Amino acid sequence: FSGCTSLTEVSIGNSIISIGYKAFSGCTHLTSMTIKNNLTSIGESAFYNCSNLTSITIPDSVVDIGDYAFSSCGDKLTIEYSGSKEDWKNIYTRNAFEHTYFTVNCTDGKIVKKKR
Repeated sequence: FSGCTSLTEVSIGNSIISIGYKAFSGCTHLTSMTIKNNLTSIGESAFYNCSNLTSITIPDSVVDIGDYAFSSCGDKLTIEYSGSKEDWKNIYTRNAFEHTYFTVNCTDGKIVKKKR
């Protein structure tokens, strides 16, 4: 789906365990993404430059988020995460969210990355 500018919403079903390299990269009109429970990894640059992405649901089954996976996704991203803040810290990498600012709603509170 890389570069598909008409794509606005996506729901990844339970049978998918991985989102691959640049799978949705450059989908500039993509605004929301829901990922079901069996996903374990989000590949490098999977959502790179999805500049209108404002909402994504990530299950706690995800154990790996690749470099630049959500890079350049703007400053209005809200992530619904089904794990704890500690779980999020275990999968979060700075490179994965380069030039992206977000709020993560975890089961035990929020984590916010703001512009400096």
